[in-house]
Amino acid sequence: MQRIHFTVQDLARTRLGPGCGPVAETAYALDLLQQGPPPVFRGWREQVSRRLHNWPWPRPTAAATRAGRALVDRAGPPDDPGLRRAWQLLVAPYWKSMADYLGTVREARLRAAIGGGVELLLTTLHPDIIWRPPVLEFPLLPDREIHLRGRGLAIRPAVFLGGPASILLPAEQPDSVVLVVATPPDAAQADWLWAAEEHEDGLDRLGALVGATRAAALKALTATCTTAQLAQRLGITSAGASQHATVLRRSGLITTQRVRNTALHTVTPLGLALLGSSELVSCP
Repeated sequence: MQRIHFTVQDLARTRLGPGCGPVAETAYALDLLQQGPPPVFRGWREQVSRRLHNWPWPRPTAAATRAGRALVDRAGPPDDPGLRRAWQLLVAPYWKSMADYLGTVREARLRAAIGGGVELLLTTLHPDIIWRPPVLEFPLLPDREIHLRGRGLAIRPAVFLGGPASILLPAEQPDSVVLVVATPPDAAQADWLWAAEEHEDGLDRLGALVGATRAAALKALTATCTTAQLAQRLGITSAGASQHATVLRRSGLITTQRVRNTALHTVTPLGLALLGSSELVSCP
């Protein structure tokens, strides 16, 4: 089995991120498609199969897929043409919904860590991951001993990871150890995730009313976000995000609260009514 050894300093430096990024998720989705995904991915596989039938695509090489798995936190679509096409067909249609889902998962785990400490977070990561202080054990992974030695651990949840976890020691970040943890949806969450195309149809209709980017901004703000986070989600400048937030606020669709020098934006009941949603989550 693989084992990660912690010191007191490592526990203090363990942190939980919002996800593993589009490139790594695409590589994991390719692996899952080839292995045969579990039942909660059935709706996803059916939709993907229809896309693959209508739009043949150049399969990425094994080397490109292997490199993609290591590009955790890489922003933007993959550079490799085959991997980029895989992103468009397998992951991109669900990306916004995945971000919302992983944000909710992260919030729940952070609450657990606040209430029970980092050790409770490590205890509840995955049924196939065992916390035996001061060692995190992975019985299903090949033999390997990893000593953090004060580097801490960066934990990243992933929707499409097939195994329980993947442990990465990024060459470009020698002082970092990354643990990608499989975080698949349950049956109810899967129904919502794989209906993402229907969600986008509704967003398109709202976009016809208020503009496509502004509609996307309103949807993004069902999770309380700063202006910088909103800009990152929409792929626009902070100035552009601020402008859209101002228009939405003046229209009564969001509220803005200032905490020191940071503006926190949240959708209002009127905004939720326009989106056809009734649930608020926290922004990753």
